[in-house]
Amino acid sequence: MRKGAFIAFLFSGFIYAQTTTIEDKVVARVGDEVITLSELNELYENYKNFYPNLSERDLKQSILQELINNKLILQAAKKDTTIAKPGAEEINRALEERIKLFEQQYGSENFEDMLKSQGLTREALKEMYRENISDEILVQRYIDKYVRPKIQVTPQEVRNFYDQYKDSLKEPDLYRISHILIKVSVDSAQESAALKKAQSLYNQIKKGASFEDLANRYSDDRESASYGGKIGTIPKNFFPPEVQEKLDKLNPGEVSEPIRGDYGYHIFKLLNKTQNTYELKHILVKIEPKAEEWNKAYQKAQSIKNKIEVQKQDFETLAKTYSDDEDTKDLGGDLGWVPLTNLPDEFKQKLSNAKVGDILIIKGQNGYHVVKVNDKKVGKTPEFSEIQQNIKQYIENMKLQEELANLIEDLKKKTFIEIKEF
Repeated sequence: MRKGAFIAFLFSGFIYAQTTTIEDKVVARVGDEVITLSELNELYENYKNFYPNLSERDLKQSILQELINNKLILQAAKKDTTIAKPGAEEINRALEERIKLFEQQYGSENFEDMLKSQGLTREALKEMYRENISDEILVQRYIDKYVRPKIQVTPQEVRNFYDQYKDSLKEPDLYRISHILIKVSVDSAQESAALKKAQSLYNQIKKGASFEDLANRYSDDRESASYGGKIGTIPKNFFPPEVQEKLDKLNPGEVSEPIRGDYGYHIFKLLNKTQNTYELKHILVKIEPKAEEWNKAYQKAQSIKNKIEVQKQDFETLAKTYSDDEDTKDLGGDLGWVPLTNLPDEFKQKLSNAKVGDILIIKGQNGYHVVKVNDKKVGKTPEFSEIQQNIKQYIENMKLQEELANLIEDLKKKTFIEIKEF
């Protein structure tokens, strides 16, 4: 978590309103003020979905450090008698603006549902966070008075940044592509063995084994395995209807029976769910097709490519007949306009040298894709005049973070700080 994020932390618990304060253990002291475990846990619940690759302990330690930074800046701002305290009208305007921001982010209906679920009204929420907003305005005024005046960005700095990084500022190339997916098959013995292993893991969990421990030891998704299988918050419409139906039946903390996916069997643990999302962990038991099955899929893809290029058969018709992608086959395989940067490496390598009209065979994770390049738009590099203001703001922000970091280090030297185990 980057330095300077603490400004947002003053109000980051907004939508989580009240949490229980049973865990009111003191985890840190900053001067004569304390930070409690309940505060830390509340912010952790808010931020955990944004940092799915951080362990719970690492994220909580980062949050605690930002909370300490908050206290340091706020205490300094409150001690400064030259900074005007915000009035009631200004605080009310800021509260209303913040509520509107959350309504836009979560949708008005979802936001109202969140309030109702916690027994709150808009006015009650405003009162609950009136002091937080007052503190935020005060901190901003302190920064505007003592930090921002130190920040200067010259026209030459902006120009140098553009010249150095303009290639990375280039818009991505766009490709209008269609595909025919030929999935690679697995034999019944592989299917049976994978299901048996997944069922065994599920049975162990039902008997009390740790989901996270089993994910770490046995999941074939090694990227999430080291985080106890955590894959974060995922839109419900990402999953096929039959999988959504099974996940919808779970309550937070419950585990699904093995569910067949494109790459094998998944055991899902539901952490939380909203109207439109699931927060999940999973254990993947992958089914790796044999080499001869990959070869069969390639030969079929090559046959379809031959029908298109040699026999001049229609791509859309062949997609409707042969494609294993149920979402696009009825559209003739049309994937629409896709930024090259959003595609897997195998696609990037083949498409970057392709011409409009080319037919390509590209190996994917679960089969071969027969790809047609329908059109292409080369991304342009923005002119300096188009983005110089954005670059200036970016450099200003980077310098602001540096100055804030320096200020915090200076305040730490003057303030008693104690961090306890939690």
